[in-house]
Amino acid sequence: MDLEDFLRHHHLSSNPFAGEEAAQDGVFARSGLAYRHPEFSRIRGDVAIPSTSLVFGEQGAGKTALRMQIAAEYEAAAAEAHSRGPLPVVLGAFDGLLDRTNGHPSAADWLDLILMESVPPLVDAVMEEPLQGAARVPVKDLRKALREEGGRPLRDLLVLQACYDRQGEASARSAALRRVLRFRGRLRTGLYLWMGIGLLILALLWSMLVDRDLFKENEAWQTLALQGIGVAVALAGSILLFRWVRREWLLWTSARRVALSCRATGRRASDFRSSFGQLRETDLARLPRGTALDERYEMIERLLRVVRVGGWRSVAVFVDRVDEPQSVAGEPSAMKALVWPIMDHAVLQFPGLAFKVFLPLDVRRLAEEEGDAFHRRARLDKQSVVERLEWSGPALYDLVMARMRACAAPGTSPPFLHELFDDSVTPQRIADLLGRIRAPRGACRFLHEVLLEHASAQASLTPQHQISAATLDSVWRRWELGLGMARGFTLQGSK
Repeated sequence: MDLEDFLRHHHLSSNPFAGEEAAQDGVFARSGLAYRHPEFSRIRGDVAIPSTSLVFGEQGAGKTALRMQIAAEYEAAAAEAHSRGPLPVVLGAFDGLLDRTNGHPSAADWLDLILMESVPPLVDAVMEEPLQGAARVPVKDLRKALREEGGRPLRDLLVLQACYDRQGEASARSAALRRVLRFRGRLRTGLYLWMGIGLLILALLWSMLVDRDLFKENEAWQTLALQGIGVAVALAGSILLFRWVRREWLLWTSARRVALSCRATGRRASDFRSSFGQLRETDLARLPRGTALDERYEMIERLLRVVRVGGWRSVAVFVDRVDEPQSVAGEPSAMKALVWPIMDHAVLQFPGLAFKVFLPLDVRRLAEEEGDAFHRRARLDKQSVVERLEWSGPALYDLVMARMRACAAPGTSPPFLHELFDDSVTPQRIADLLGRIRAPRGACRFLHEVLLEHASAQASLTPQHQISAATLDSVWRRWELGLGMARGFTLQGSK
């Protein structure tokens, strides 16, 4: 029997158990917030008050799905009431960061990464370009709001764009952003250069004219006065050229310093120089330097001022998939090198930032093995920590039911999960088995295998549309003997 025939018989338009990864799971996209982990509210916190949460869980425990659900609620809160919800920023791709920092990023690199993920979408919104990356909801017309606010937030966004816009686009967008925001007062280095050269040429021509016979009848003092005019013009031109050289030196030294300091951006000094040419001299005084955090904190404060003008209250930073980069590949020591720099109370509890950090269980073990110095710095007792993201059998049963409802054929009611089985299989029996798997991904894989086992054993001419207890037990024995563990799931109570 074809599996789709079995599903259609039970009024299901698609397989509710086929999803593997939440970000690419169509069933999860349809079900959305239909069912959430029992600790969802604690992890999310109050949307109006930034709070940090650390969540540890095994593979397939639903960390990414939880992150997507929280982000969706934050966006909805921001859209419903201006200045209420946080702007979600997702950090889930770390290959570039690890490559540019030789696998050992610092806390400064992490703050740069946060800014790199936060700033370009804001610039997109102001430039009215299609938003790239994760979906974000502009709760206001950001261009109009910034124009009306004027002053400091305008300058903040220009500085942030110059330092943290996308590689390959930043230099071209700096001048365009200034025009869009109608901002004035940049370093006019080109004007000083051409005016200085022009005045020097004019002084040279004037001195040549004075020396010609045209002024031979002048008194000596008159000739001296005329020559003095040429000297004054030459001096003015020299001053302008000196100012050009000084400002070019300032721009290039600032660009080289930021290029070396902001390793995570991957941008060259020439790229920064082009963007910095749109800024004022006072804007260049407090740019990032080395691994110092003070200037990065100032950049975060600039970001917060901009997002508040845009209608958000704060910024929520989601850290996920730290075990997936190629150079990490699930290796605990590599994850430690990646994650430990942000395990700092000053970073995790920075005013206006709400960190939601989703980490593998191996990282929790590494944290437990650390000494007092680490725990004094991280202050995990001050964070909202979920020691192990686990699901009970009834919770997984309800989760599966939410997925089945999302797969119901139009105009029909989906069956209860136990109605896929014959009468000898009770809901409690199914919930007990799911409770031993403990993870949503494992639960869906297990039920998918049960469906496949049943469908492959049925003839299309005489199909049975209820799964027998023998089929359920047969698949479970394979999992209990190690098939589930080989796929990355630990079965509670298995030997």
